[in-house]
Amino acid sequence: MQIKALLVGAFAALAIAAPGDWRQCHGDMEWDDVQKLCKCDKGEYYDSAIQRCRIKEVKEIKTKKCFGGEKLFCVRSEGEYVEYNKKSPYCWDDNHSKVICAKKNSVTSKFQLEIKKHYETTTSSSATEVEEKRHSCGKPRFYNYETTDCECPRNKHWDGKTCGFPALKKPVCETGHAYCAKSSHQIVKYSKENHLCKDNGKNYVFCCEASSAAQSCLKKTYQPLM
Repeated sequence: MQIKALLVGAFAALAIAAPGDWRQCHGDMEWDDVQKLCKCDKGEYYDSAIQRCRIKEVKEIKTKKCFGGEKLFCVRSEGEYVEYNKKSPYCWDDNHSKVICAKKNSVTSKFQLEIKKHYETTTSSSATEVEEKRHSCGKPRFYNYETTDCECPRNKHWDGKTCGFPALKKPVCETGHAYCAKSSHQIVKYSKENHLCKDNGKNYVFCCEASSAAQSCLKKTYQPLM
């Protein structure tokens, strides 16, 4: 098992640092054609133990002992739960889940009792009001049991319609126009609505005289990275 874990970590490190045209990224990382490496979204790192990207500050929920044949479950809402597994996002300590002891056929009822007790001790609002708020979130947002707010997952922001990253700051160009790029083959004029202009840690902004020279401008601007 130790040898297997070491091999997984070694291959993950290779993917992160691989030069040239290496594009086989591990987990949910994406290839960055500008820096020539595999990257997670902004604010995340690749955890080789679970083979996926995760937010740096978020750890696993602390476990507790269960008795009477009950097992530990990580529950986000009625119908959304998994048996405890530290590799599952359901079991990450981001305040979007509750950890309870229950039998498989009683997870939902035990969860409802747990959150009812939580409401009684942590909020001045009525349980009915809080429940209405919890059910109003809707995917892709999650309900935060500590702040009692609807939140987007993984460092993203709510724009009124969906969860996403904010726009990159538009550069002040002395001449020419502002452009956004993910690679030398994915370049557009700056528009805060365009997905290539989002500040996800994988896109870039730069100035260029003409769109026909955008590839050269990108390379020149980020020469130290390329």
